[in-house]
Amino acid sequence: MVELGSEERANLRRWLDRKRMEIKRRRRTGVDPRLIEELGSVYQDLENRGEYVEALEVLEVTFQGLRYLKHPRARQELSYKVWRSKGVTSLWLGRHGDSIEAYEKAIEFGEKGAYANEKPRMPATNRRELGSMYWRVGAHSEALRNLSIAEGNLERDRAAIYKPEFLDELARIRAAFGLVYLDLGRFTDAAESAAEAARIHEELGEQDPQRFMQAAIAYTTLGNARREAAQELEADLRPAFAAFDDALRVLKRYLSRDEEYTDRESDIYLGRGRALLLDAEYETALQHLERSLSLASHKNIAQHAAAHYLYVGEAQAKSGRKPLRKSL
Repeated sequence: MVELGSEERANLRRWLDRKRMEIKRRRRTGVDPRLIEELGSVYQDLENRGEYVEALEVLEVTFQGLRYLKHPRARQELSYKVWRSKGVTSLWLGRHGDSIEAYEKAIEFGEKGAYANEKPRMPATNRRELGSMYWRVGAHSEALRNLSIAEGNLERDRAAIYKPEFLDELARIRAAFGLVYLDLGRFTDAAESAAEAARIHEELGEQDPQRFMQAAIAYTTLGNARREAAQELEADLRPAFAAFDDALRVLKRYLSRDEEYTDRESDIYLGRGRALLLDAEYETALQHLERSLSLASHKNIAQHAAAHYLYVGEAQAKSGRKPLRKSL
């Protein structure tokens, strides 16, 4: 991603000021939908470049324009798109409360008619993504409620959805259920949901290798669920290790070697390292956990710093290694 330079940022601020003035002038006559689409194009470019704060600034100006859009249907459809965009961008900034509010608004506009021109999977997709937001803030009941609605929406619209898209969404819903169940300590349910998600996405990956990324994520959840179940029951850890091995296997079939790839590889080594700790393989555990830490992006570290350093510290203590001096 190419970051904005200082001059580009200044130009963006001036451009947004002009758009605000243009919206103000058109309050009585009405804003042209093409102005909203122009703002949307700039937002998408900023989003693609990872400039999320600036992307949200563009969305705030877009919301101002939507207030004076005279075409009711266009206002409804564009409001849906803008609120959904805010939900996605707020997630990248860690503003989960804002993301939840935005998804709720998007779903409201969608159910009032904006879904008519969207892909038929979107009523399920939006509910799943809202459920995932609730999971991120620890609201597990709301997460499960929205995931159940997503499941119902998907089945309701099944006939209208292209089969690979239906299966992709089904697997994503199952994977999301798996994460919630894992948090709740329902390890058997978590493992069953994650295993189904992994199987579907691995099968889809044979036609679309991008799906191997989702399969790797699901196998990682499966490994984590099996590890926790093994700890609880004092059972064999080999099924957990097998799941982590499957995660690495399918991840290698993913086409790109980008930040997403290394972050998912980091997650796998973190999960495997934690299993090795339980297996009293302290030196090997430390190697896995240190590799996980070295692979993680700044964004990944920001989200999971406590887990990374906690388990690295535990492995160092149990292996007799001197702790590294690292600041969080």
